[in-house]
Amino acid sequence: MVTLPANSILFTLPAFLSALAGFDRIQSYLLEPIQEDGRIILASEAETSFAGSTPKHDEHVTIESDRACAISVEDLTVTYGNGSRPVLQKMTFSVGSGSIVITTGATGSGKTTLLRSIIGDLQPETGTVLATSRVMAYCAQSSWLGKGTIRDNIAGPPGSKVIDEDWYRRVIRACDLEYDLQKLPAGDRTIIGNGVSKALARAIYSGLDILVLDDVFSALDARTAGRIGNRLLGPAGLFRELGKTVILSTHTDNVIVLENDGSIAEQVPWDKIKGQAHFNSLKSPEVFDISDDDSEETNNTPFQPEEPPKARTSLDSNRQTGNGAIYWHYIQAIGKNRVFATLLIMISSATFAVLIQTWLRWWSADKEAGHRVWLHITIYLALSLAHWCALASISTVSLLILLKTVIKAPLAFITSTDIGTTLSRFSQDMTQVDRRLPGQLLAQVFLLFMAQTYMLVTFPILVLVIYLRFLETVQGIATIHAKAVDAAQLPSYTLFSIEQWLALVLDLIVAGVALLNVTLIVTLSDSLTAGDVGISMNVILTVNMVLLITVQSWANFDASLGTVTPEPEPSSPVTPPPSWPASGAVEVRNIVADYAQPTESSSSSSLTTGHPLDHISLKVAPGTTIGICGRTGSGKSSLFLTFVRLLELSTGTITIDGLNLTSISQDVVRSRLLTLPQDPFILPSDSVRANLDKNGTATNNEILDALHKVHLSTLFENRAMDSGFPPTFFLDVPMNQWPLSQGQLQLFSLARALLLRRSRGKVILLDEATSSIDLETDGLIQQVLREEFRGYTVLVVAHRLETIADADAVVVLDQGRVAEVGNVYELLQRKGSVLRALFGRESYAVE
Repeated sequence: MVTLPANSILFTLPAFLSALAGFDRIQSYLLEPIQEDGRIILASEAETSFAGSTPKHDEHVTIESDRACAISVEDLTVTYGNGSRPVLQKMTFSVGSGSIVITTGATGSGKTTLLRSIIGDLQPETGTVLATSRVMAYCAQSSWLGKGTIRDNIAGPPGSKVIDEDWYRRVIRACDLEYDLQKLPAGDRTIIGNGVSKALARAIYSGLDILVLDDVFSALDARTAGRIGNRLLGPAGLFRELGKTVILSTHTDNVIVLENDGSIAEQVPWDKIKGQAHFNSLKSPEVFDISDDDSEETNNTPFQPEEPPKARTSLDSNRQTGNGAIYWHYIQAIGKNRVFATLLIMISSATFAVLIQTWLRWWSADKEAGHRVWLHITIYLALSLAHWCALASISTVSLLILLKTVIKAPLAFITSTDIGTTLSRFSQDMTQVDRRLPGQLLAQVFLLFMAQTYMLVTFPILVLVIYLRFLETVQGIATIHAKAVDAAQLPSYTLFSIEQWLALVLDLIVAGVALLNVTLIVTLSDSLTAGDVGISMNVILTVNMVLLITVQSWANFDASLGTVTPEPEPSSPVTPPPSWPASGAVEVRNIVADYAQPTESSSSSSLTTGHPLDHISLKVAPGTTIGICGRTGSGKSSLFLTFVRLLELSTGTITIDGLNLTSISQDVVRSRLLTLPQDPFILPSDSVRANLDKNGTATNNEILDALHKVHLSTLFENRAMDSGFPPTFFLDVPMNQWPLSQGQLQLFSLARALLLRRSRGKVILLDEATSSIDLETDGLIQQVLREEFRGYTVLVVAHRLETIADADAVVVLDQGRVAEVGNVYELLQRKGSVLRALFGRESYAVE
């Protein structure tokens, strides 16, 4: 009778103290300055502006809007605070209604900052931004899409509004998505995670008069970018037809050229500037002379949205609930020693919990208890301490297994599992392990399996949606602000109601059991001791919680079990020598790869849609540079994923220096290959030094030298001096204090690669690693790569022809297969060449 209330107090007190601290943090957050829209909205739109967005300026300027000017920027200066230099300074220009304008400049010159100021996402230090509409369509440089289907992301979630099918089809065609959607069995109902073309389609479908597009073509191949550009910007393009006002990075009526310090170099018509030397050093050939020759497409059937087969969406799984072999597979996957040790700890915890009550019974029945009271108290406290020590061990072991599982998860799991689901494992499920797990051994076993090698998922779904919605909102906050999206989080009310109903039913059952127990006690009172009666009543008081945990645990485990298919691992991984790969000889033999395991319902459709990689074979000599290009979605990045064992092979092999990658541990493969992704990863709260050299083995001079080679040292030193610190002080400054642009982050990633090469092998993978960098800087970086990685085998995925112009050979992929292999110059001059068609040139000379 005392144990349960005492436990409740012990649990409630820390929670109460944590809640008080939480209130302080919440209050501090709520007292932070609110991000206000500092723009001035012209009178014609002021009355219909988005509710809740109040201009920073008290005076609401009334301007006669004759629609001649859509956006006007006057004396605009923008900084990121902390006494830093202005990113934009004293800018003045205007954008006419219905015109198309481009901003261009070197990497880090402030292009993205300018666009974010126009949409109201950044507050100006001085100056004003005037616009005819508060709400604009914004497509960020790193495209953001919420979790859901392609159709939902473009046209809005189901039930939000009636979809205009004619307009939807026009947008799909304008963004060149017809061919991509035809390849998907579920069409536009396919679950997606990202995609530039889809984000662009969403911005266009919104129907807003002003569109702000930030470098949306950098991640697309030249042919796709040309087709989209012509359909949107050409004489008969969608933007021209509808009179949209567009600011983007492509062929335009006017160009705003930015200097490196963020000031305006010039604003002139396109046809007058495109021949100037300054612009020629920045331009990329794929942004002009775009064509839209539909005759070259293999399939021109208009896209028709239809109801898809349910088996191919990521929310469905090939469930195998109740399969005993899967249970045994988990036990084997955990490892015998780990299973034995964990079960021993769990059984010990449960045993001590029972012994505590049993000892109380013996204590109460001891006629000489008064003489041995301290002995009873000591043993009682020792049993309680042993119980809680075992409980702490369970939590530690489970958390370590869970963390290791997520880090080593295959790509199939990552692509099919929401981020919110994974976060829930570390929060809600670990809370179950910490506080409820020891209550009943059967529930313990079921909950334990939630943290094993393949990371079970799915329960409870409604709570996970909240985690996912929060993360999506943070990642796409600029897009949401620009479009004034105010979608509410899906409520957890349904889950709460179901849990309360379950608790009520179980309470009624326990009440019946308690009544039966009391009846038996009264009937058999002569044969029962006071200790027996006390234990029985004490156990009954906790039966309802034990039953609730058991039901939830079983439902969680059984539902999650059906989402998992065992992945074979090498029984005895090969340990390569420390210098592997020492020469960099790469051979790809007839590989086939899929992002998901094929199911019976999907096997037939896979025949028509193909694989991301479909029987690819390559042989790369040591020390050579190979360019890999192809249409967007042709399998370039998927090929790289197979090298780092994120995308597992269905058939075929990849060998490096004679060793099959599938026979080597994933950790070893990833630690020996040097990779530079398109979207660099940094830890914002860590310092510049920690992000560049995680092992702490590089000296200050080595770090500064790496930054100097990628042209970032001056940037960091100037920021340090602007803040009143020595030039090298920036090495210990957190990355989030001095934010970098997307292009600068790619340069930063290259600097990290220069430091890491000492501990890596002779193979480097570059996946669009310079896509957000201007051509002049890109040329300098290519020179650094040639000098610093001489003798390395370099595989380069690129959409720019200049990036692969010096490659020893180029591999062109199409629909997951090798279309052609050869020298860049020879392929460009060959009639009928896929590479020549890819870049949309009848004749093309590489300078």
